[in-house]
Amino acid sequence: MTSQTNSITDQKCLDALAAYNRNNKNASAASRELGIKHGTYRRHLAKAFARNFDKRFPNLTVPTGMEITGESTQYDADGDVKGKSVKVSKSREGQFQLPEKHHLKAMTTQVDGNGDTVQAWYKTDLEKQGAQIFIDGLKEEFNDYKRPKFELPKPKNLITDRMTFYPLPDMHLGLFAWGQETGTDWDIPIAMDAYQTAMQRVHHASNATETAVILGGGDLLHADNSENRTLKSGNTLDVDTRYAKVLGKAGELLTFQTELALQKHKHVTVRILPGNHDEHSAIAMTWFLHAWYRDEKRVTIDTDPSLFWHWEFGKVMLAATHGHAAKLDKMPEIMASRWREIWGRTKHAYAHGFHVHHKTQRVFEGGGAITESHQAPVTQDAYHHQHGYLAGRSLSSIEYDKEFGEVGRARITL
Repeated sequence: MTSQTNSITDQKCLDALAAYNRNNKNASAASRELGIKHGTYRRHLAKAFARNFDKRFPNLTVPTGMEITGESTQYDADGDVKGKSVKVSKSREGQFQLPEKHHLKAMTTQVDGNGDTVQAWYKTDLEKQGAQIFIDGLKEEFNDYKRPKFELPKPKNLITDRMTFYPLPDMHLGLFAWGQETGTDWDIPIAMDAYQTAMQRVHHASNATETAVILGGGDLLHADNSENRTLKSGNTLDVDTRYAKVLGKAGELLTFQTELALQKHKHVTVRILPGNHDEHSAIAMTWFLHAWYRDEKRVTIDTDPSLFWHWEFGKVMLAATHGHAAKLDKMPEIMASRWREIWGRTKHAYAHGFHVHHKTQRVFEGGGAITESHQAPVTQDAYHHQHGYLAGRSLSSIEYDKEFGEVGRARITL
């Protein structure tokens, strides 16, 4: 911190001005007469002019602590002086004042040959006592502070022996498509509007059951990092905007779906499966949701990082995987082998898959489970459009009864 600290008194200014006039306005001669350094003398003389001690403005009195900081002259059309104006401002010179609650730690001073202070550098710090008072005051103010809770009213008239399953298949958030190339324009704003609208329509068409499961089926994001390539194959991806923005919008979309579910169900479980487009982002989204809903007792975030999900509900067994690793037709034997006890206790088994972006449903008499892949709600990018892939676009919810298995579903096309 630097400050001009020497206070140039009015007497020093008057002495400098008098010597200036006695020596025919020769500053060097005047400084020699007074026996002070030329630089110090020039500062004294400049202050004399700034305080109007030379009376060049006869009717102007400069108040104490002020000085002339600007002058201007106005001329008429003939070039004659029409008037003058003067700007008077607070003096920049004076004693340095320590900021409130600060104490002086160190000071370095520059002086001239006459011992007058030219400049000084101050190093200050908060007074320890004052700082502690400030800290203690903050603590006291926040003693009774409680994190606000935005609780949704608990839904009423719930069907207790049924659950609602909300699959979110292959959203590919961040995918970019140019309509002239693919037939449909697609980017972040378009996707967010389309997905949220579809989610609301599915919500309104679904029954109010006590339990709900939201299952991210994988490929929630189109690209898993800022390189805009698939992680393992390295295929180039058409991506809208920056990865950080897409990740943020993904979190916004998942919380939107969860808040919808809380309006109609007493308890909501969320599980996000990794896909081949979002192996890392799926884990990030899981822990984002875990932190977001850490104080919400009506929401459970399943943090299992595996590629498989399973669920037991009465006599119903559900399982799912994205489908880029284990194929969908392998799911019945995986269910019977890995979760043998649940398989034995239940009567109805359903396996859900994604990845292929189109709907298939097959019943294997020997497999013992109904396996189903889900349509993706996302539009086609240039690659899939050019290769002639065909698939509808939809979101759905499926209702399962503890005793009888699937009893209904709501399906909304995009």
